[in-house]
Amino acid sequence: MDEGQLNQCICFARQTTQFLGLVDKYKNDPEKKLADILDEFSKPYTGKGDWKLETHPFLNQYIFIMTLYVEIVLIKENCYDKLPKIKTNELVPRWGINELNPTHDLKDFLRRMRNAVGHGYIEVSEKLEFTFWDKKPKAEVSDFNITLTERQIRNFSQALSYWSITGDLDLKDLGLKKL
Repeated sequence: MDEGQLNQCICFARQTTQFLGLVDKYKNDPEKKLADILDEFSKPYTGKGDWKLETHPFLNQYIFIMTLYVEIVLIKENCYDKLPKIKTNELVPRWGINELNPTHDLKDFLRRMRNAVGHGYIEVSEKLEFTFWDKKPKAEVSDFNITLTERQIRNFSQALSYWSITGDLDLKDLGLKKL
């Protein structure tokens, strides 16, 4: 997969998630027409509206995990060598993982998250906390186990996607709410 194809996959997954989020947001509103939802969906892309991560409605866990596949697995497989050597605690807070304890090397963290998502080693709690784990082949016990809140994983996947497209590790122009 070349860089252009990866960027298309990321954008498609994010737009699909956004559109399904709007449909979910208005599912119990009989007055809301599809044309209104499409208009709201298209406004950020025409410069007439603003869509920010913190206002995005949360979808069901299956759609979210599908999006994580694109935003973590495909990015790891295509951009891993470009990722700078940096610790998670050195990242700007908008990455959502800068306060992890213990801190991780970002490349190793991405590799482990890729393995968890790619192999289905994920559990989702009723509180929308996501537990990811990874283990070495033939190992009985997991040697990577991390629980992230829904906001942390959304911020991480958004930041990683943004970095993979722009190369901006500091997320200077990313419209995330400061944590």
